[in-house]
Amino acid sequence: MIHAVIFDMDGVLVDSEPIYQRQELDLFRELGIEMSEAEHNQFVGMGTKTMCEILIKRYHLNWTVPELVEKSERMYLEYFHREPTITPITGAETLIQTVYQLRLKIALASSSSRENIRIVLERLGFGDYFPIRVSGEEVPQSKPAPDIFRLAANRLQVEPAHCLVIEDSRNGVLAAKAAGMRCIGYAAPNARSQGLEPADIVVTHLTDIHLNTLISQF
Repeated sequence: MIHAVIFDMDGVLVDSEPIYQRQELDLFRELGIEMSEAEHNQFVGMGTKTMCEILIKRYHLNWTVPELVEKSERMYLEYFHREPTITPITGAETLIQTVYQLRLKIALASSSSRENIRIVLERLGFGDYFPIRVSGEEVPQSKPAPDIFRLAANRLQVEPAHCLVIEDSRNGVLAAKAAGMRCIGYAAPNARSQGLEPADIVVTHLTDIHLNTLISQF
């Protein structure tokens, strides 16, 4: 039985992946890195710190991890603030409201920084929906490691087996399953191919998620 629902943020609540993609490609260019699309896709859902550690090691960059993290985070916020309007993904707010109607617990677990989470939720008008938030900054290992979801379950005071995660990235799905949770993979029509097969269910629209049925099935 499901007692709590844990949402990813980027790509699930807000279509921010195109912003991340532009920002990351520009960052790579500044660093003199040429990267294939397949290689780039491995970073979707991964924390900025982990991504920067990989880049520095793989490309022998003359940067410290904190320096590169700060640069990447600053660039993302600049790109984000340039967007004239930021709107939730279709069905996201209705799904959140259904969680409340069913009296389930709710949390957000995102690889983004605490500041990015705060800004995105404020612009969406979702701040009050998520009193429990877990950032990738708060855990030793980012997705696909299970740390972020285990911490979310701990704060919710719900056993992992009774948690349902909604994720759009392969790294996120693998993290949820490694944490011992059920997982719905959201494969947005315009998203980069992520290989969400490890999820219990894969949907192409959030409106296809019928929680009142799933919580009893799981």
